[in-house]
Amino acid sequence: MSFNSPLSLKLNSVFQKAAKHLSEVDERLGKIIEKLGVLEFSPNEDLFFSLVESVLSQQLTPKAADSIIKRFVSLFPGGYVTPYALLGLNDDEVRSCGISKQKISYIRNVAECILDGSISSNHFNRMTDEEIISQLVRIKGVGTWTAKMVLIFSLGRTDVLPHEDLGVINSIRTIYHLKDKPDRETIERISENWHPYCSVASLYLWKLKDDLSWEKQ
Repeated sequence: MSFNSPLSLKLNSVFQKAAKHLSEVDERLGKIIEKLGVLEFSPNEDLFFSLVESVLSQQLTPKAADSIIKRFVSLFPGGYVTPYALLGLNDDEVRSCGISKQKISYIRNVAECILDGSISSNHFNRMTDEEIISQLVRIKGVGTWTAKMVLIFSLGRTDVLPHEDLGVINSIRTIYHLKDKPDRETIERISENWHPYCSVASLYLWKLKDDLSWEKQ
C-alpha cells in the first residue's frame, strides 16, 4: 500500500472534489466532513489479499477482524500473503488464527481462482462496478458486500454504496435521526445526491460510527 502510487495520487485529487461536493449537497454529511477534513486514502492494490481480507472480515466487528487478519498474516514469511503460500498451509495452521473451517474453504477458493486466472484485475479498468461485482460473486464465499469492499479498498472505485454494511446503516441512522435502522430504499433515497462519490461518503460514515457525540447533534 502506497500513498505515492498512481491510483493513490489520483484518488487524493478525487477526494478533494468529493469532500466539496458532499458538503454542498448534504448538510448533515457536511458537518462530518468539516470535523474530519479531507480523508487520506490509499487502496491496497493487491487483489488477492484484498479479497482474502474482505472474506475474513465478513460478519465481524472491525476490531475482531483486524486481530484475526494480523494473526493470519503472521503465518507467512515477511507477512507476504500469496495464493501459493496460502494453499501450502494446512487447515490446522489457518484455524489457529481463529478462522472458521468455512472461511478457510472460502479463502482457498479465492487463491485457486487467482491462480487459474478465472479472476484477474487485468480487465477491471474496462469494466463497470456492476460487472466486477458480477464476476467476483462467482467465487464461492464472495457475496455482494465482499465484492463492494474490494471495489472500494482495492480498486479505488469512488461511487460504491455498501447499503448492506452495518456500520454504514448505523451511522446513517444516527446522523439523520432515524427511529429504525434504514432499509435499502431509505439509504438510496438519502444518498441520491452523493453520486458520484458514494464510496467517499461511506468512508466518512465508517469514521463516524464510533463517535457517540453525534448522537445528540
